[in-house]
Amino acid sequence: MKQTRFSIIQLIRHVVQAAAFLFLPELFITVLRALGQVVTDLTNGEFSIAAFSAQLITLAVIFLFSAVWGRVFCGYLCSFGALQELIFWISKKLFPKKPRIPTRLDQVLQYLKYLVLAFIVVGLWIMALPMDASLSPWGVFGMLISGNRSVMAAAVGTWGFVLLLAFLIGSFFTERLFCRYFCPLGALFTLISGKRGYKIQRDESACIHCGLCEKACGMGVSILKTDVVSSGRCIDCMQCLTVCPKECLSANPAPAVAGTAAAVAMCGLVQIGTLTVPENTATSGVYQFDTSETGNYVDGVYTGVGTGFRGDTQVQVTVEHGYITDITILSYEDDAE
Repeated sequence: MKQTRFSIIQLIRHVVQAAAFLFLPELFITVLRALGQVVTDLTNGEFSIAAFSAQLITLAVIFLFSAVWGRVFCGYLCSFGALQELIFWISKKLFPKKPRIPTRLDQVLQYLKYLVLAFIVVGLWIMALPMDASLSPWGVFGMLISGNRSVMAAAVGTWGFVLLLAFLIGSFFTERLFCRYFCPLGALFTLISGKRGYKIQRDESACIHCGLCEKACGMGVSILKTDVVSSGRCIDCMQCLTVCPKECLSANPAPAVAGTAAAVAMCGLVQIGTLTVPENTATSGVYQFDTSETGNYVDGVYTGVGTGFRGDTQVQVTVEHGYITDITILSYEDDAE
């Protein structure tokens, strides 16, 4: 009976993953971008709560749930993580026996994601070091799943595409390779969820130390050495509970309720957050200038087109007395952000 309940939990998790992949494939990119915008503007002294209300709601909701429930975002909502899981699942069907990364090497590699996070925060967001966006593997991933043929074609051939391909190939041999060792958001969630309230309990008296739980853990969490799994590396996938033959692992409240409730709440509030910024602040801006002086630009009305993840955005710029006085979005096929 219990095994049936746990199989349902995995079914629910995979359904949520599939829905997130189809409808919110760029969510992890959105979260990273929102954090970057907040940090950059705080550094430059230009931060405004009103202007960044959507980003703040997004970050607050996701980080709050991570602090309480653990890395539900990684286990249920991250499309890149879901893709890595799928690749590894296919590889297990083709090659059941796989070499495991030695424990000491695994522990050392765990620090790589913190170095990546530090480089992004300090180097790119605070110091504003120049870096071509095509070098970002998660940016390229967003372009490839955009559905826009021109954007997808532009992504292929970049260094970011090469890095993305390397991570996906690596996921064929090591489950969630990018999540475990390189993901900057994973580094943040590991720190935030280390003291979470939702934890997996292990009954030592019933445990036969078969090791199936640790083999099933895609994040390499050490389960047999503790009675309470509180590691920030745990993504609440509940695979360890699923495979335990003695049912000595448990979690309360029910993982299915926690996972689905957190996923629905995250997605709903993220979407609500995008509606909090007044439309006029997002679509046009009016600037004041000194009419006694002349700016550097040639007067006139100019239009331009840029390509985003999901389509083109057409913008109109008005220049008067050499200054930009108005910027208006004429049309867009991309998402609001």
